[in-house]
Amino acid sequence: MKAIDYSYFVEKYISGEMTPKEKLWFEKELEGNDTLQREIELRRKTDQFLSRHDVINLRNKLVDIEKARKEREAIKIAQRKVILRSAAVLACFLFVGSLYFTLNKTYSPEKIFNKNFTVYNLGGNVRNSISLSTISNNVSYKKALELYNQGDYYYAASLLKEHIIKQPNHMEAHLIYGVASMKNNDFEEAIRSFSKIINDGNNLYIDNARWYMALCYINLNNFEAAKNQLQVIKNSGSVYSARAEKILKRIK
Repeated sequence: MKAIDYSYFVEKYISGEMTPKEKLWFEKELEGNDTLQREIELRRKTDQFLSRHDVINLRNKLVDIEKARKEREAIKIAQRKVILRSAAVLACFLFVGSLYFTLNKTYSPEKIFNKNFTVYNLGGNVRNSISLSTISNNVSYKKALELYNQGDYYYAASLLKEHIIKQPNHMEAHLIYGVASMKNNDFEEAIRSFSKIINDGNNLYIDNARWYMALCYINLNNFEAAKNQLQVIKNSGSVYSARAEKILKRIK
């Protein structure tokens, strides 16, 4: 008798595809057939193993996918931290640089001079340290004041120089002459005129003289001499004190 090849039936039995009649027949065949029973058991274990292996593979793939996702997320977080840190550092540098520039901002001598220099305003009443009668009779002095008020500083300075040679104690004339000299870019001559006022020590024009002298030194790039005058002005409480303090912060 030809041996039955149970392979086809084993597959159908394990997969549950047999008809009730086929299943009844096959289970009768299993009775007392150790070989067939072992084959069935082996196939079931094999299927279970393959099933677990697929599950394990799937789990491993999921783990790998999650690990890769976390690594990508970690890289993104690290990159964001680097960007934020760099932005913070840059912002800090910009702030410190801006603060330093603000606190230590310096200006050119020309800019400081132009920002602070204005001609002395005669106002209409000429104060003086000599008798009014003497000045009123001095035609050249009166003409000098007219020229000064008109902005003709060259000829005003020429007449003022003649006047202070004759009247060396007339301190306002020295002040006006010094300012006119500044307008004529003769800063050394202006300093000499302001020095006479300061050295006199007993007149109403010392604060003005120090202020203009400081501006002369700034224009001449002599910051040390300028700072000496500005410091005195700052401490004097005069109308120039606040401006002197600002300039001191701008010249180093």
